[in-house]
Amino acid sequence: MLLQYRAMNTDKTWVLVFVTNDNYLHKTFQTIYEVRTIGEWKDDIVILTTEDVMINPENNKMCKSLQAEFRVLPERDFSAVLNFWNAKPYHGHSHYMKNRIFQFMKFYIMDIWFKKWDIVFYMDAGMKVQGPLSRMKAVCIPSYSLLAHSDSYPEFEKTLESQFELTLDSDVTEKLLLTYRLNCDYFQTTLMIFDTKIIEAGTVDRLFELMNTFPITTRNDQGIFNLLFVSERGRWIQIEMKDTIGFLYDFHERPGYKRSDYLIMKYPIEFLL
Repeated sequence: MLLQYRAMNTDKTWVLVFVTNDNYLHKTFQTIYEVRTIGEWKDDIVILTTEDVMINPENNKMCKSLQAEFRVLPERDFSAVLNFWNAKPYHGHSHYMKNRIFQFMKFYIMDIWFKKWDIVFYMDAGMKVQGPLSRMKAVCIPSYSLLAHSDSYPEFEKTLESQFELTLDSDVTEKLLLTYRLNCDYFQTTLMIFDTKIIEAGTVDRLFELMNTFPITTRNDQGIFNLLFVSERGRWIQIEMKDTIGFLYDFHERPGYKRSDYLIMKYPIEFLL
């Protein structure tokens, strides 16, 4: 069992969560190393993963050295989504969707098991951490909400509709457009901080139900998370972008700023050059 540390400036318990299979395990360990060292993270860390990853002794050794805990993901049936995209092999999104089907397992960050903590802090494997994560904890305190970064920032030209390929299936598209208002802002699922009070017994199953009902997402889990937490439940709030020191999280540097101006980034342009 993990020790549930409590932040010095709050009585809320936090857990940092990653979701990975063997393909992204190295990136996950690297990010956790940065979280523990550069980020000075003292709270719990859980890695949701597959059984083959967990039973590997070397993986367990590394996990223990990083003071993290593996939790095995259950099996899920992706046949409906795979069959849908297999019938469209030449579509531009087909390869992406089929080869990243595991991303839908991110839904399990909403498992009721996580209600033993007050706040879940999810981040993708491969995030670059560049300072103490206490900065995030100081200003990103969700209350019955999910905090995440707008995916359409900074132009705000894209809407939730952009997360679905509306030309693929007329019946699916009609149902989607009749059920949801898609002309709205939406969030990235690369980094999310949420109050576990928004987790309900059927939340995970509802996400998978939406996945099967609307298999026309262009970025797997992202569109589905938004259908539930923006369109159905209205729980998303734009995450704080800055504190008194600088920017907190962004996908990459924006014009006029450099990598060192940010606490966390997904794909630093300086790093890629």
